[in-house]
Amino acid sequence: MLPSSLYLLQNFVNLKRDNFVKFAVCLKCAALYQLENCTRVVGGKIVPNLCSNKPFKKGRRGQCEELLAKKVILGSGKVCFYPYKVYCFNSIIDQVENLLKRPGVPEMCEQWRERTVEENILADVYDGQIWKDFLKYKGKDYLNAPRNLAFAINVDWFQPFKRRNDRSVGVIYLVLLNLPREERFKWENIIVAGIIPEMSKEPKSLNPFLEPIVDEFKAFWKGVKLTTSQSKIPLTYRGAILLASADLPAVRKLCGFKGHSAHRGCSKCFKYFPRNFGEKSDYSGFDRELWPPRQNESHRLHAEMVRKASTQKRHDDLAREYGVYYSCLLKLEYFDVVRFTAIDPMHNLFL
Repeated sequence: MLPSSLYLLQNFVNLKRDNFVKFAVCLKCAALYQLENCTRVVGGKIVPNLCSNKPFKKGRRGQCEELLAKKVILGSGKVCFYPYKVYCFNSIIDQVENLLKRPGVPEMCEQWRERTVEENILADVYDGQIWKDFLKYKGKDYLNAPRNLAFAINVDWFQPFKRRNDRSVGVIYLVLLNLPREERFKWENIIVAGIIPEMSKEPKSLNPFLEPIVDEFKAFWKGVKLTTSQSKIPLTYRGAILLASADLPAVRKLCGFKGHSAHRGCSKCFKYFPRNFGEKSDYSGFDRELWPPRQNESHRLHAEMVRKASTQKRHDDLAREYGVYYSCLLKLEYFDVVRFTAIDPMHNLFL
């Protein structure tokens, strides 16, 4: 039986494959568990386990201890336990291999090398400075070399029913930037990595759901053998996330920034936006030379300080001071969260 969130997504995007690895989700802190770890046997009886997640290190009281599974009595009288919520993860590497097995796709991934654009024209991601910087990485060819791929990651929530707004399912998906722009956003080319179940509240952190994705990209960065339509012999491919693009609330959760209403609510600089209790933030003051830019090195340092905070108060104080949270995307050595986080032009300008 499919989890409700996966069933809803399949109907919404006409996704008929069930290749997902399923994790139980703690309702309180969103920690993930293998399904077999949701219960244990005590005195010959199966009982649900409690969430053992401990975000802060001071004492046992810091453990979450939320129930991970609910008791269900079937029509036959059999007693079963099912997780309250299930997170569905689909291997990115496997999906990329299936994509590259389709005739013509490996060739399309190399077409960007032959395009010509007038000078000073930005027509696609290939014309941006980040793409140009990753032609080489630390002196060695990356995008300059064949079979090296770049991805954009996105997360969003949607309401799958036309006449109801009380159900919201999250989806983490990726697009292959090597593909031509007219191809990369077609349904068949979208890489659905994770399906976040509908919960009473959107999770405060996406880190639990991002961890399996980051693990795959750590392997992808080193290189993996993939079978493609070009060769029956597996070839080595590398992959990297070079863009995080989503609406403002989602991309802040994805990349680890405070919301735009925070005192330091900009993801690109340290400008301080004063705000008294109960009032709106003051966004005045446009002396750009007084806006110290955020840097990758200092951001990683501040995010690590927030991650290692020993109490909730210390965590919140540091996050407020620096305007950051920890994102597990920082486990990717090349990921520059300040540069890779795209500004949301659609909601900022077009709406």
